[in-house]
Amino acid sequence: MINDSNYKDKKVECYAGTGDEETEQNKPSFGIKILVFITIIAVIVSLGYVGIKNVYPHENRHESVSNHKTDQDIREAKRNKRIDEGYQKIYETFLKADGDQYKKDYNAKGNSYIIICEDETQIRYLMYDRDDDHGTKAQYVYFQNKKDPDGSWSPMNSEILDMYQYDYESKEVNDLEKNGW
Repeated sequence: MINDSNYKDKKVECYAGTGDEETEQNKPSFGIKILVFITIIAVIVSLGYVGIKNVYPHENRHESVSNHKTDQDIREAKRNKRIDEGYQKIYETFLKADGDQYKKDYNAKGNSYIIICEDETQIRYLMYDRDDDHGTKAQYVYFQNKKDPDGSWSPMNSEILDMYQYDYESKEVNDLEKNGW
């Protein structure tokens, strides 16, 4: 209690709290509470991840998924390599004079094709079709497609210019001289 002669008979009470009391002024806001909660969760998660790494030091979960190749992955890579060799051999043997480029691209289904020639009005491309029944030879189809005024084109409107066969073993190519199924 403070007594001052200027304030006769007026009493001013001072309260000296310990700081542990929760008042509206020293109460943490909801945003601060959320931030503290998220920080605690992040620390727990990171400690948990470190704990997992220490329990299994030979295995990094992220690398094990991307670096682990299955037999299927190896077969697929080998198959793609053989298909690419066929593209290259057919291009070198039959199509190099016909086009001004050799550019690999993929359609919406993820199938590869090689662009041989492209301008504003048309595109010519070579596409792997399938292997024979024995898996020793591959068939490729050489297409031409006219472009729409906006530059788009659809494989549904393609014209077959020729078909080729690539022998995986001998690395020889044959012109099948077919322009239709």
